[in-house]
Amino acid sequence: RGRKQVAWAWFERDHLRGADCINVNSLAELRHLRELGIGTPACVVANGVDLPGPAPATEPPPWRDTWPDGAPVLLYLGRLHEKKGVAELVEGWARARADGPGEWRLAILGWDQEGYGERLNRSIARLGLEREVRWFGPAFGAGKSAALHAAQAFALPSFSEGLPMAVLEAWAHRLPVLMTSACNLECGFEAQAALEVQPEPGSIADGLRRLWALAPAGRAEMGGRGRALVESRFTWPRIAAELRSVYAWCLGQGSRPACVHTGS
Repeated sequence: RGRKQVAWAWFERDHLRGADCINVNSLAELRHLRELGIGTPACVVANGVDLPGPAPATEPPPWRDTWPDGAPVLLYLGRLHEKKGVAELVEGWARARADGPGEWRLAILGWDQEGYGERLNRSIARLGLEREVRWFGPAFGAGKSAALHAAQAFALPSFSEGLPMAVLEAWAHRLPVLMTSACNLECGFEAQAALEVQPEPGSIADGLRRLWALAPAGRAEMGGRGRALVESRFTWPRIAAELRSVYAWCLGQGSRPACVHTGS
């Protein structure tokens, strides 16, 4: 933090103030920019995702040899860090399961950071969840795709995000999502493609119960709304077109796009 403050005072603040336009991923990031006293024009343009093709023919999900076939799986996919709310997700899972075991399983996929994974394993063991909750390590490429294709729902109970690619990828795979408002994807709640929770065990437990209470058809409808949201707002062709309009405006070759915000 100290080094960042020095860099900010020395040159980074001047860089941002001297830019013609700054690209932020969400309105929350725009708000943070203005709170720093940066009035530079800023375009709010999200990251994009590719729409997935058919399920992988040969790559199984990492839990294939661990849990029974047909057991519904809630997937967490991302780095293991305390700001992601994974420990709270595990605690919330234990609370939601207090009335007895169910069919659902929680698969945690992600690369460890600063020993967080081992602390998570100890928490899973302490809560007696080894049979239904497991950290499988990281997943990339075909393994990641297989997990997204095989899961029945997705969770990101994060404390802080810019704009999470993992949620967009989950929606692209037609998965209903459990997430917090800190994911900065309010459009998902508005489209009824996600269930909102707070990053604390009690709220997460309530959200899990709501998810588990949905019939398969209800989950499919929610996931379908997420897919439609990605198709309409987050595909790369749409994102590229928005950025092209911003560059044209910066070069004086077009009018200011609606995604560009000026002033404080």
